[in-house]
Amino acid sequence: RARNVADNQKFLSMRAPGHEYVDAVLARLGVAISGGFQPNSVYRLPDVFLQFGAEDFEYPMEDRPANLVYTGPIIHREPGAEAPAWMAQLDRSLPIVLVTQGTLANFNFDQLVNPAITGLTDEPVQVVVTAGGSKDGKILSAKNAIVEDYVPYEQILPETSVFVTNGGYNGVQQALSYSVPIVCYGESEDKPLVSARVQWSGVEIGRAH
Repeated sequence: RARNVADNQKFLSMRAPGHEYVDAVLARLGVAISGGFQPNSVYRLPDVFLQFGAEDFEYPMEDRPANLVYTGPIIHREPGAEAPAWMAQLDRSLPIVLVTQGTLANFNFDQLVNPAITGLTDEPVQVVVTAGGSKDGKILSAKNAIVEDYVPYEQILPETSVFVTNGGYNGVQQALSYSVPIVCYGESEDKPLVSARVQWSGVEIGRAH
């Protein structure tokens, strides 16, 4: 707690000029926020704040705002949508392992995707890899792996036995919505925070930083 307080104070000090600017704009508009604008203002001021995700995935909050409502993940559902052609190639007699590095940290596939492919090459599993639309980096090939730019999670996750991910928040939430266990490892953006929650909530085999 002492560390978090110190880190928060440092963060607020760095952001102070921006907060002062926002307060000045609000003052010109005749609006005032008690105590001045803070990062948490955007969460605490609305009558209702909708948080995409599962409440059991988040740490308990001693001062949980009364306006906070968990809605579950954002899941794309298109009734009658045709499955992509590559799904016909799946060996459904084997457990399916879905692997992703997300849509941002997908330029160096040696971070997660290639180690996963290498480690699973001789295992009796069907590996499905999504490159997140990345045209850069090189993804290894393997006899039991299918690699696609994009993978419709709503179609593949119901058939998935394990989800290997760098910790993208919505991808993790979608996997949980289909009760898919998670192997999670992420070091950029919000990924360490998501990985820590995955580990804490007990749905993961992995490592949090």
